[in-house]
Amino acid sequence: MKITYLIDGREIGADGEERKAAMTGCPEICTVAVDETAQEVRAFRRKEDFERWVRAQPFGPKYAESEEMVHQAREFQSRDHQHLLERQQLVTQRVREDLSELSRRMGVPLTSRELLDVAHHGSALLDPPILHSAILFDYSPQGAVTGVLLIGVPIPTFGGGNDRTSQLDVIGSVTTLYDRTWWRGDRQSFFGSGFFTMVTSNLNNRAASGTCL
Repeated sequence: MKITYLIDGREIGADGEERKAAMTGCPEICTVAVDETAQEVRAFRRKEDFERWVRAQPFGPKYAESEEMVHQAREFQSRDHQHLLERQQLVTQRVREDLSELSRRMGVPLTSRELLDVAHHGSALLDPPILHSAILFDYSPQGAVTGVLLIGVPIPTFGGGNDRTSQLDVIGSVTTLYDRTWWRGDRQSFFGSGFFTMVTSNLNNRAASGTCL
């Protein structure tokens, strides 16, 4: 996988630690899946520069849809949102239980790519897709599943996942992680289609809340 790193549109060729230091402090970081063999990681020092750039991209409308979903969901923070949190926890827990059951039937680890591919796409009439989401892992390349971010289900908190998440397996066109709960603070986004992996530990570990569309 070829990965190109850019800050404000200018490519940087520093090594891993220097690159991470250079990107630390950028409020917006996104990974763009160019194709199956190439990704671009873009960092922006100003949110308004990122907004201007993303609006001009093919995935701009989908990003705007994701932002509108966050805007509407954020209103629950000032209300009695316990029911919302409990409902989301039930949905994600059911998906995780389905994943565990599929893992047992297939005889493969819960974190295997084979399992995730069947979970996303299905394998037969009696094994339809059970997962449409991004999956957070506690370390890369494979570790324990720390969170499931379902498409169309905004999650206001991962319960401390920002301290543990270092890899994100994504299926969806727009996935965004926030470094604070209730979709606040700096953002790390993924733009693409198909099944891709984003290693968040290479940059900034931002996964306190998130959305996926």
